[in-house]
Formats: sequence, structure tokens, C-alpha cells
Amino acid sequence: MFVINELSNEYSMTSVARKTNLSIDTIKRIFDNVSYSSPTNLPKIISIDEFKGNSGGSKYHCAIVDPVNHKILDIIKDRKEHILIDYFRKIKNRDSVTHFICDMWQPYIDLAKTYFKNAVIVIDKFHYIRQVIWAVEAVRKRIQRELSIKLRKYFKRSKKLILKRYGLLDTDSKLALQVMFSYNSELAIAHTLKEKLLSIIDASPSSNEARVLFSLMSMTMMNILSVSM
Repeated sequence: MFVINELSNEYSMTSVARKTNLSIDTIKRIFDNVSYSSPTNLPKIISIDEFKGNSGGSKYHCAIVDPVNHKILDIIKDRKEHILIDYFRKIKNRDSVTHFICDMWQPYIDLAKTYFKNAVIVIDKFHYIRQVIWAVEAVRKRIQRELSIKLRKYFKRSKKLILKRYGLLDTDSKLALQVMFSYNSELAIAHTLKEKLLSIIDASPSSNEARVLFSLMSMTMMNILSVSM
């Protein structure tokens, strides 16, 4: 029981083995004796995301999370669509789920539309912020390849200046960023887009307000692009 309690506190098997002076294989055998059944009901708000694993021959596992109470509800052995379908078909209160939070992977969205018809599908902002950062990085890397070796090293060392929020930079860093922009206007435009998109996210508007802000930003950027061309 002591071993099981230690494992329930999210300690690793290795640390529990050291603490109890038992082998890891013994800890695993004790853990295998713990019975567990998947939930048949879910809270109103759920979140799903995959993580890399190495058990059962699967490359990815899925975590079902209660984001309101910060609680892991279940771990699904694989993220393959037929396995997820088989799992969620057994949930009795699917119509009571009001929000389904996931990333932009299409099978998750299709799953939510099919089995959680009353739920609003919410894309976790971490995932689309990451897309914004990747887009800015792609512009920087492309421009960097066209520069001299000296400038290439400078751009690579200074990439944090581009990715960090402009308002958090000190005066010297802002000046260094302007030097980078002087070599290529595309980088300045990419940086401006990033800042505007993140400012919309920071404002936490409703979806309708966000669409208006996004449309205004798009029109502004179209004007900037037409001038720069």
C-alpha cells in the first residue's frame, strides 16, 4: 500500500524503488495489480492532447483532462481514430459536454463533431500561437540564408529578439531589432503581424470581436504589403 500511495503522488517508479529499497521490477509488479476502469461520464469541459509514449507499442498516447479542476481523467493507449471512437462511444453523457478543447489535428475535430454535438470546439491557443512563432521563424531562416556569414550569425544569435514580445524588450534590444529590420522589410512585416495577432489574443475578446479585429489587421497589412511592393 505504501508503494501504491507513493505512485499515486506521481513519483517515478525509480524514485519509489530507491525509497523502499525494492527493485524497479517489483514496483512494476505491484503497480500492475492496481485495478482501474475508465470513466463512463465526463465533466462539461474536457481537453484532449497526445504525448509521446513507449508503452504497448504505441508512439503516441492521449490524455483526457478536466481543465477546470486540473485533473487527468484518463490516458488512452493510442491516438488512432478507431481507438478514440471506440473509447468515446462508451461515454454516457456525451451530450452534456459543452466544450471540447483540442489542437488543430483534424481527427480530433471530426471526433468532436460526431460524438459531442452540443460542445463548442475550442482550439487551445498554445497551438495557434506556436504556428505564429513558427511562421516568423521560417521568414527569419529564409532571409538569414541570403545574408553574409557575419550577418547570418548575428541574425541567428538575435532570434530571441524577434520572438519575444516587443513590449518586454529593453531599449537596447529594440534598437538591435530595428537594425535587423533594416536589412529586410519582410522580417519587419512578419514581426508586426506576430505582435498584432498576439495583441488580439491578449485582449481576450469574444469570437465576434476577434473576427473584427482580425479583419482590421488584415486590411492594414494588405495596405502595408501593397506599399512595400
